Amino acid sequence: MKTSKKFNVKNVLLLGCGFYLHPKNGDKNFWLNLCRELSPRLGQLVIVSVNSSPVKFEQEGNIYQYNFRPSFHLKEGIEKGARFKILRTSPPWRVVQRSVTVIRLIPFLRKIIKQHQIETIHLMDNFGFFTGLIKLFFPELKVSATGITYNTHSFPSGLYSFYQRIVFGNLDKLAVSSRAYRQKLIQHGLKEEKVEVIRWGVPLGNGSDKKRTNHRHKVILWTGFTQQIKEKSFYQALAVAQRILKKNSRIDFVFAFKPECFQERYGLYQEKNLKIMKTNQPEFLNLLDKVDLLIAPVETLRSTIAPPLSWIECMASGVPVMSTQAPGSDEVLKHKETGFVAKSYQEFEDLMENVLEDEKLLKRVSDQAREWVRENYNLQDIAGDYLKFWGERW
Repeated sequence: MKTSKKFNVKNVLLLGCGFYLHPKNGDKNFWLNLCRELSPRLGQLVIVSVNSSPVKFEQEGNIYQYNFRPSFHLKEGIEKGARFKILRTSPPWRVVQRSVTVIRLIPFLRKIIKQHQIETIHLMDNFGFFTGLIKLFFPELKVSATGITYNTHSFPSGLYSFYQRIVFGNLDKLAVSSRAYRQKLIQHGLKEEKVEVIRWGVPLGNGSDKKRTNHRHKVILWTGFTQQIKEKSFYQALAVAQRILKKNSRIDFVFAFKPECFQERYGLYQEKNLKIMKTNQPEFLNLLDKVDLLIAPVETLRSTIAPPLSWIECMASGVPVMSTQAPGSDEVLKHKETGFVAKSYQEFEDLMENVLEDEKLLKRVSDQAREWVRENYNLQDIAGDYLKFWGERW
């Protein structure tokens, strides 16, 4: 664990979409935990979140949150029903919505920055084509952002890279979650000195050291959707599970969805030893006590692995991850050391069966996965990395 240091940063404003001061499903849980780790080390931590909350202001100690309604807001009920469709087809809509929203945000930010004497603005999300306006209107402040993953959303790589340069090019610095993403950005025109790798992660307490109770059946988990794991990946993983169950009835498969991603039609595939369910964040973490392996085959190979936060949560709990080769996956999954990596979907099924038959290998990788997270993805160190990042001279 890294030693604690003091950095010259006092009042920070985090700007993002869909952040709340309570656990939700998705990557904002990382930011919530990070804020609570950061707050004792800062004077004021101010959050401006574009969300649908009817509450305009919330406070938790020295964390001050202001909620701002987005442009073109979907009405309650429509939003929930449309969520999965939006996850597949949202980029153009989201870019337009966020671009218009940031124009409306500028006067509001000016007021908040003055009130809280903000020194640094950090974006948890990008705000489309007009992200650079934030630096333009506040040139005296440090303005940075976090990029989680290079995800082309099926757009041509050249077009997507052009969009990334427009979004991030005018900011002072950018923190990205993987070396693979950093290389992509530098390759496509961002200055090397502007881009720094800061991993995301989980609190150390999320990883239970308690050994799981021995059970007759091995339990295999799949979860989605993430930025890299789409509906196609679900059906491919489902097909693998169905084939394995025809040969081995001593395995249980659990396909766990975030509530907003679950579709009733997925339940039609449920059968003996194959459960399809929806879980919220606490339920998902509790489920990990019963799981032996997370399978996460990645279908989108033009994007980079963040890695998904669910991978880190599983590994912290001693649940190894098995995936296919994708850019960035080797930064968290070392084959037969901290996880398992198949070279193709064809190899994936055989690898899973071999791993489940090798109790010693599974136990060793489980222990090493937990330790890898402790050393590389624990939140206390990551908070220190952000404080250093904001405190440096730019």
